[in-house]
Amino acid sequence: MIVTHKDLARIRKQFKNKKIVYCSGSFDLPHLGHAILFKKFRTFGDILVVNVGCDYDIYQAKPGRPIMPELIRLRTVNEFKSVDFCFLGKRLLKSQNSQARIVGIFESLQPDIYAVNDDASDMAYRRQVAEERGVRLVVLKPVHPVGYPEFSTTWIVEKVKNTPTS
Repeated sequence: MIVTHKDLARIRKQFKNKKIVYCSGSFDLPHLGHAILFKKFRTFGDILVVNVGCDYDIYQAKPGRPIMPELIRLRTVNEFKSVDFCFLGKRLLKSQNSQARIVGIFESLQPDIYAVNDDASDMAYRRQVAEERGVRLVVLKPVHPVGYPEFSTTWIVEKVKNTPTS
C-alpha cells in the first residue's frame, strides 16, 4: 500500500505488536533482484516498509539517474508481494542532510529492523542512528538472481546501451 510520511506513525501504532522492517533505496528500474531483496528483508519481521528515493535526491547522488520517474518506481515497488507499505522519500531541503531524514523516519515509524545493502552510502551514520534508537541493523550483500552474478540496474543499463539496434 502506498502511504505518505504522515502515515508512518499510524503504521507503528496499528502494528504495535508486530516487527517492522524498514529499508530505503532508489529502486531505479525495479527488477527481479529487488523482488528477491524485499523477500529477504521481509524474513526479518512481519511488516516491510520501503522508502523509495525521490527523483531530485537520486539525481544529486547519481547524475543521469533515475531512469524511471519517482511515481512509476513507487507504484512498481508497491506491486512486489513482500512489500506491505511504501512511500516516496521527501526531497532534501538545502538546510537538511540525508542523515536528518533517517532520524525523522525512525522517530515516526520506530522500526524494529533497519535493512540495508552493504554498499549503501553513509554506513557509519546508518549504524550510529540504528544503535542510538535501539533498532537492529541488518546488512546484506546485494542479491542477484541465480545465474546472473552481476545483475543490477547498472548492469541492465549497460546491456541496453551496448545492444545494437536493427
